[in-house]
Amino acid sequence: MTQHHKRRNYFINKELQGRMILAVFLLSIIGVGFFTVIFSLVSTDHMTISYTDQTFRVGATPEVLIKELLTANWLFILLGGGIISVVMLFVSHIFAGPLYRFESVFKIMNQRDLSQHIRLRKRDVGKSLAVEINHFNRLYSADLQALQHLSESLAGRLKHKDIEQAEQGLAEIIEIISRYKIKKEV
Repeated sequence: MTQHHKRRNYFINKELQGRMILAVFLLSIIGVGFFTVIFSLVSTDHMTISYTDQTFRVGATPEVLIKELLTANWLFILLGGGIISVVMLFVSHIFAGPLYRFESVFKIMNQRDLSQHIRLRKRDVGKSLAVEINHFNRLYSADLQALQHLSESLAGRLKHKDIEQAEQGLAEIIEIISRYKIKKEV
């Protein structure tokens, strides 16, 4: 039985989601403006007659069209912008949710707790990255556990002055550590 979680927080990462919503909103406004300007440039040599509420107007087509567009459709323009913003809020969850999970798990890992794994939903972005990070985390945890076990064993061997066995344990520790390429600090 699948368990569905109800969304409790619409803004996971306010800065990222806000920028995405604003970018899409501005892009749509710029797109409408761009096509309006293109249409106006194409129709600059034309005249238009407009008859609204017993008012008869004659003027250049671009000027009349822009005035008519804004006076007749201002509500639709605002509603369309609002709908775009709400849709982008939900679409931005596809990006913001996984980023939030990555950040929260990395904060825990930075505290040297490698017991956490990144869990994403089926449709979230970054599934393959989460799989790779989780795989690295498991390998690194296994190596750290092996090092811990070998170090404890080495301490016991040194305590009992079993130098030959201690050297063997130290060689195993060095072999595990040598698997990693480590950036040397300058």
